[in-house]
Amino acid sequence: MTATNPPTDEDPFDIGSVPYIHPCDNIFTDRYLYREQYLRRFSSYFRDDPDWITKLDNDPSYFFAKFDRARELDKFLEGLNGGAAVWSRDDAEFVWMELVGRYKPFTVESRKNGKGVEPGIDGVWKAFGMVEEEVRREMVEAAKTLPDIPEERKRLQQYDNDMTWDSVNPSLWPIIYGRTIDSNGEIIQPPAIAGPPPTTHLTESHLGRPSITKQYSHKFCWLPSEFEISNDGKVKIASYINNLAMQNQQDLFYPILKRIFEGFVPLFNHVLADLREGRSDMRRVVWDDEYWPGMVSEMSKFRNEHEEKSKADWEIFSESFEWLPFIPPGKGPDDIYIRNPQERLANMWAPPHPETLENVKLEGRTVKVIVRMMDAMVTSKAPWFTGGGWRVEGVKNESIIASGIYCYEQENVSEFGLSFRQPFSGSHDDPSLDYGDKEAPFYGIDHNMACQEIGNVELREGQGIAFPNIFHYRMWACCRLDESKPGHVKLLQFLLCDPSGVDIPTTRTVPVQQPEAREEKINAFRERCVGRLPMELIYEIEQYIPPAIPEEEAKEYCQKIKEDGLEWMECIIKMGGNASYYSWSKPAGAPFEMICTLSTFRWTWFTPRQLG
Repeated sequence: MTATNPPTDEDPFDIGSVPYIHPCDNIFTDRYLYREQYLRRFSSYFRDDPDWITKLDNDPSYFFAKFDRARELDKFLEGLNGGAAVWSRDDAEFVWMELVGRYKPFTVESRKNGKGVEPGIDGVWKAFGMVEEEVRREMVEAAKTLPDIPEERKRLQQYDNDMTWDSVNPSLWPIIYGRTIDSNGEIIQPPAIAGPPPTTHLTESHLGRPSITKQYSHKFCWLPSEFEISNDGKVKIASYINNLAMQNQQDLFYPILKRIFEGFVPLFNHVLADLREGRSDMRRVVWDDEYWPGMVSEMSKFRNEHEEKSKADWEIFSESFEWLPFIPPGKGPDDIYIRNPQERLANMWAPPHPETLENVKLEGRTVKVIVRMMDAMVTSKAPWFTGGGWRVEGVKNESIIASGIYCYEQENVSEFGLSFRQPFSGSHDDPSLDYGDKEAPFYGIDHNMACQEIGNVELREGQGIAFPNIFHYRMWACCRLDESKPGHVKLLQFLLCDPSGVDIPTTRTVPVQQPEAREEKINAFRERCVGRLPMELIYEIEQYIPPAIPEEEAKEYCQKIKEDGLEWMECIIKMGGNASYYSWSKPAGAPFEMICTLSTFRWTWFTPRQLG
């Protein structure tokens, strides 16, 4: 099971001060069975349509047609033995029951109450039309006022041949340990390494899998802002946003950003509650060491008849036990199955407990948030956006535990979204299967891989997605719909630092480091003081204002930040196995092609910080 922060025995929901798990804690999950993967993926794919409830109610055949089509597109089936019971009618019935019995009631109630919070894949939450259309348009217009990024800086931020860069880049003018000065005039030093990682269910060895050994940076840290959230969910940006610190930018952007963040508050609440309860790792398909009633004698008889074979013939087994909706077993007493109809409801998706939501909610708190704005362009020179590499955000210095991405503009591009994966433990406790080295029929992975893709969520214009940082994510590849003109995707990202009380410097205590912003602050100070204080005293006071970092130096530090992240980068890449991975995470029109389209595509070099 994925590591979580379990409630205590004394008070099952008194866990607000316990740190949340972070990817640098080396958290590993058990492998997901292949059947688990496609059940999750299909359900999420079906619910990516904002009108899925209406279509489900009006025409049940629409659901089954989508299910059958998804099965046809699943090229991974070509590698499965024909006797394996996958994409069965029993599977379709299971997903149908889950949609009707769990997802639909929650979504209907959420839309009715105006919250707009909807589940994506397990652990990921989304909202269609997160803010009013007027706010989205204001964001589009505000983004146009940002200064054009020089070509030199664009090249510094580019990965592969993609035309993508951060228009607001947290790796410019971050905290530079030994250089950045706080408002008390003290030079900020690297954090003292903390004690043990947060409480987790999974603490055993990951058995040789790649792990992150360098959890902290002793050179750099992104600089978060402080957002005050009232009890009714209203947001006030209480300290400046790094790289949006000029007064005209504050006047223009902050009223917009606070309203968008208000839309993310309920999404983050659900992400945090899922982390506390471990719901992102809930299993629909399980190993079980107990046979169903009446099954033992039949199974024993079958095995005795075929004991001369090194392994049971799957086709014969399937014909003999066609009434059993499970993948036939190998040696040993363990079997894979989807729980029977009487038990299914208890093992389907469920939202977090209200008590947990109440305990973790952000309302009434001041949270630390890092803001980033990203642009991805597709043009005649770069007709494809490849999606870039797999990302995790920050290290323990920032303690980022959740990410929220809002698509405020999308023009002339094919469908776009995010894919997610998770590292797994490869535990020796997994049941022994008699299929040699071929794990793919059960897990859908290459034997060299240490991560599994767990699903996809489409991201439309005006939509927001929030997810835990323990998930690796990457953007879908996309291209132009009309090849006669360019296309683009523009994203706003909020990175939520651990709200449980982790100590991180913020812009409340770190003065602006950009030269133009510092000069603006000095001029404003002079205007207020002239005529009230002697000029000699004003100049003397100004000497205590921390110096700015010139832009050229800032760009040099940006490059050093990328070098500082090489260790994390290499580890995250190795988690994907050898130099092969899914080249297109979400091919247009083929929702399940990504399961099997393994391609020897070049490595996408990146740092976990994605520090441009």
